[in-house]
Amino acid sequence: MSSKGLEALEPGIHKDELTEISLVAKALVRKIDELKGHPAASTQSSSHKLTTLASRLAEIVEGVELREKNPFVAQSPQAHGSDEFLSTDLPKGWERAFTEDDVPYYINHDKEETHWDHPELINLMTDILVNISTNPPYFCT
Repeated sequence: MSSKGLEALEPGIHKDELTEISLVAKALVRKIDELKGHPAASTQSSSHKLTTLASRLAEIVEGVELREKNPFVAQSPQAHGSDEFLSTDLPKGWERAFTEDDVPYYINHDKEETHWDHPELINLMTDILVNISTNPPYFCT
C-alpha cells in the first residue's frame, strides 16, 4: 500500500471523525462502482480516473482501520520504522508520551520535567553549545 491514504489522516483526528471518514469513503467507492457501468464513464480515460479514485479511497479506508486499531501508529510506513527508537532508546527514568493530539513528548520522572525533544537530542545540543563556547569556530575570508 502506498502512503497516500495514510497521509490523508491528520494526527489530531478523533475516533468519531475517523469512523465518519471511513463511512463516506466506503459510500464513495460504492458510487464509483455504480458510475463505472454508466455510458458517460465508458471512455478509457474516465474509467481509469474512476479506478484510480476508488483505489485512493480504499487506501483511506485501510488507513482509518489501521489508525482505529492503533491510534499511535505513524502516518507513513517509513516514519514508523524510524520512529521506534524514539520510544525504546530512552535513558533510565524517561518515558515517551503523547498529547491528546498525538504529539509526542518526553517525561523525565527523576527530575519531574517534561520536554518536547528526545533526551539524546537535548544532550547533543548541550554538548555542541559547550564545545562552541569553549572552542569557537574560525572563519576564513
